[in-house]
Amino acid sequence: MILKNIFFIFSITASTIIARGAVSQEERTIQEKIAYIQRAKQAVLVDLRDTYITGRKAKLIAKSVLGDRYPLLKMHVKNAIDNIIYSEEFLNAVYGVIAYQMDCICEKYVAFEDITYEENNALVRKIDVELKTVFPELNEDVNTLFNIFYVAVANCRVCKILLDQLKKEEDCLKKQLL
Repeated sequence: MILKNIFFIFSITASTIIARGAVSQEERTIQEKIAYIQRAKQAVLVDLRDTYITGRKAKLIAKSVLGDRYPLLKMHVKNAIDNIIYSEEFLNAVYGVIAYQMDCICEKYVAFEDITYEENNALVRKIDVELKTVFPELNEDVNTLFNIFYVAVANCRVCKILLDQLKKEEDCLKKQLL
């Protein structure tokens, strides 16, 4: 009888210890995932900062090179970009990219800077249509100015949405630890 009680107490104690170990392993996994997401957020912030710096420098150079033509070209380019970024093609592409980035970062543990992308043909066609509509005679100056503004605007928008999604994922994981 005493042996049965000792065995029973031992089995309860052992299962409690094992259960604590499993929770501890689960907590470690969640903490590692949170740390990975935090590193990804830092990489996105660096990319965002680099986009701002590069865009600012490129705009100053374009302004210097284009001189008096810059303000008018800038206005037309911004109108074309507005038509693109508020289009269904752009929004679909952005949310597709964000979902892909979230999967790469949060599920496959791919570093933000190592993610590779495929070209979105619908978005490329939309950009081509807008450029040809606004600038029937597309030249190198217009193309360069467009690329400067478009890359800056698109990358900033994607980075900000990605940061928001990563924060939501991080907050969800932190709640699991409570």
